[in-house]
Amino acid sequence: MQPTIRQPGDPERPPAGRSRRIGQALPVLILIGGAALVGVVGAMLVRAGESTPSGPAPIAQVCSASLGPGGATSGPCPTLTPQPWTGVSAQPLPTPTAQPSTGVSAQPLPTPTAPPLTGVSAQPLPTPTAPPLTGSAGSDATPAAGSYYADRSYTILQGQTVTTTVTAPAGSPDLVVSVNWKSGATSTDVTSPGGRLITAATQASDVTHDGDPTWQYYLISFPEIGVWTITTTGVSVEPGGEKVSVNVEAMPPIPPEVMAFANPSSGKPPLTVSFTASANDLEGGTITSYIWDFGDGSSGSGPAPTHTYTADGSYVATLTVTSSEGEQASSSTEPIVVGSTSSPGA
Repeated sequence: MQPTIRQPGDPERPPAGRSRRIGQALPVLILIGGAALVGVVGAMLVRAGESTPSGPAPIAQVCSASLGPGGATSGPCPTLTPQPWTGVSAQPLPTPTAQPSTGVSAQPLPTPTAPPLTGVSAQPLPTPTAPPLTGSAGSDATPAAGSYYADRSYTILQGQTVTTTVTAPAGSPDLVVSVNWKSGATSTDVTSPGGRLITAATQASDVTHDGDPTWQYYLISFPEIGVWTITTTGVSVEPGGEKVSVNVEAMPPIPPEVMAFANPSSGKPPLTVSFTASANDLEGGTITSYIWDFGDGSSGSGPAPTHTYTADGSYVATLTVTSSEGEQASSSTEPIVVGSTSSPGA
């Protein structure tokens, strides 16, 4: 092989043996550099796991080696170790705590209470009661003894009972009871002087009962003489009470109808006169007695008597009849003129 002759101006070339050594050492250098790089990266990852610095990460010192003859390293290669962080270390955040109040301290809200009453003191509500009786025969609030008529108004409460009384006189043909209200329900019973109780369910020949949701009616024929008691009870009424009107009447005795006739009504003495009575018991009974007063001091009886006037004068005969109920009625004849005088007697 001919030696290469270097010409003037050619660049200097390394000897062939040296180039060959460099080619052999190059893979080794690459392996060493790669290992160093892996170590640096590993150290950085370890430090990153330990803390998170607030500043920039430190730069790792890389060992550079120069190759000597034969591929040997020239100079020592320091061992790479993680460098401690010299920046600001991470500080834990402080746990927030409540700050003590300065100035006005929190005060509890007062419990609201009703203010005390001023002026009029509280008074308990009165217990509702039925008002006093209103209305009556005349102006009395309570029927007088012997009263046969009562007209009352009550405000009746739930379960409350009010009482009305009347007196049935002798010969009264009927006792009539009428009770009226606007709503709800009431119940009325009637008690006789002898204690006989008459209700809406009573069935008797002398008792008639009628009514509807706001009215109740009784008619008792030929009631017992004495004081009758009518009781009315609030069965279903509003809380404020129900106004109830109670009307009770023991019908007064009805006297018989009667008329007296005389025939003839004039003449000379001695004058005999025939008398005739016309009488009727309106209560359905009979006339049991006829008593005549002939006007001259004489008397007679019966429905058709006769009488002789012996002295001159004007006479009026009077008839009094009595019914089976004990009622009486009277009637007088027209004047009977005897002789020439117009006055009774001779």
